[in-house]
Amino acid sequence: MDHQHLDIEQVKALFFELLEKYETRIALENENNVLLQLKNILENQIKIHRQILHCQKVVGPILKNLFDSGIEESDIVAMNALLDIVLSNMGMDIAKQNEQREVINDLV
Repeated sequence: MDHQHLDIEQVKALFFELLEKYETRIALENENNVLLQLKNILENQIKIHRQILHCQKVVGPILKNLFDSGIEESDIVAMNALLDIVLSNMGMDIAKQNEQREVINDLV
């Protein structure tokens, strides 16, 4: 189509056709961004659930022993909070599991 010989109606039609294509593209890009964000959220949740599943082999028997010894869940949560405070006051990064394990082993 030769754009130099278009009349005003053809220009309008072409403009609105291009505008519709552009709006469709923007909508698809927005939808794609939302889906990418959801994908990242789901990947993070999978990672967290895999870590939890992996830890259950270790934590499950420990919790059973604690419960069998008469220690209640609220006591375990309180000890965790206390341990977090102790580690923070010692200047340790709470997220460092190895340091937590060392402190826990010292307490046992």
